[in-house]
Amino acid sequence: TAGGGVGGRKTLKVETVRHLQQCGVMYDRRNLNIGDFLWIARERVVEVEGQFRQRQPRELVLPFIVERKRLDDLWMSVKDGRYEEQKFRMKGCGLSHLYYLIEDHPGQKQFWGRAGQGGMLVTPEAIEQAVANTAVQEGFTVKKTADQKGTIEYLTLVTRLLREKYKNKDLTSCTNSDLADGLVGCRDTTLLPFQEFNDSSKKNKQLTVTEVFAKMLLRLKGLSVDMAQTIVGQYPTPRDLMSAYSNCTNEVERVKLIADLAYGMEGKRKVPKAVAEALMKFWTCPSLV
Repeated sequence: TAGGGVGGRKTLKVETVRHLQQCGVMYDRRNLNIGDFLWIARERVVEVEGQFRQRQPRELVLPFIVERKRLDDLWMSVKDGRYEEQKFRMKGCGLSHLYYLIEDHPGQKQFWGRAGQGGMLVTPEAIEQAVANTAVQEGFTVKKTADQKGTIEYLTLVTRLLREKYKNKDLTSCTNSDLADGLVGCRDTTLLPFQEFNDSSKKNKQLTVTEVFAKMLLRLKGLSVDMAQTIVGQYPTPRDLMSAYSNCTNEVERVKLIADLAYGMEGKRKVPKAVAEALMKFWTCPSLV
């Protein structure tokens, strides 16, 4: 299923469909609220003879989702801060296998050093570092392709592998509440219905206080998605964090509240002291108390 902006241009969408057809890949075009490509297991429904209205097949989303970024679009999203927010939304979408597909673009990279969000220079080296962090620190699978043809070839290969992986599997459905409550054992075969997945991924959906807090944290330079998730896991709301700060006797203890938190896939990384100090200064500002 292809969705999202797919590069944000109509011609790219047309070319994507054309390449998929040439590769013999079955596809649907739908409006996805997150990601550009995903895969669906559709129930086989036996047609009831003589009955006009047939039961609609149920659809479960396989736990694989791909965000496709052309290199120039990736630069723009890092520059304006969308990159971290998109990763945050993907990590909260309920699917466990997250892919960033980065398609090369013959742009003039010498113009990439202009100041981005907060005066940050977004150089080619900064882009490479952002991609590396996404893979190493945040657990995304990153795949780079030379052009759109290479992208479709990769998607075709993944489609064939998933078809083989799931062809004899028994699948069951679950809800987002089941996932949040830790009631799902095997994430590869207990899956979200497509409609629930897509509805819960809306960008303008009503957010919880914790989700809003996490998005606020991501605006701080140097604070990654994994750091934000770790912080809100310990302090779900700004009130919780401010209360913890108020219980400390000095600034050193306040900094350690955050600096001692471990984050990342293996839980071995600590929040940088500079980030912890910046958070402490903001959330203990007298105007907030």
